[in-house]
Amino acid sequence: MFWDAFPVLDQFLSAYFPELDATFGTDAAATAAYREVTEQATLAQTIVELERLAALQPLPVKELARATNRYFASELAAREFLANLRRLLCT
Repeated sequence: MFWDAFPVLDQFLSAYFPELDATFGTDAAATAAYREVTEQATLAQTIVELERLAALQPLPVKELARATNRYFASELAAREFLANLRRLLCT
């Protein structure tokens, strides 16, 4: 399975993003909630896996869309989403 290579990132995305609107409202709020309950080592692993995913050419947009329950109009839009998540995870 695709997400087997990104187990920690998959847990983060599938737990915090499918119900984003109802639970958190924004990517920033979801990421802040994750940061509050996540150990530093796990957070670091999440960032490593996110960077590995973002480096893939081409980016697997369909898999990312399924995990996050959102539509990406293009690969660029998906990359922008990942870049924003990285920024939020690192702040």
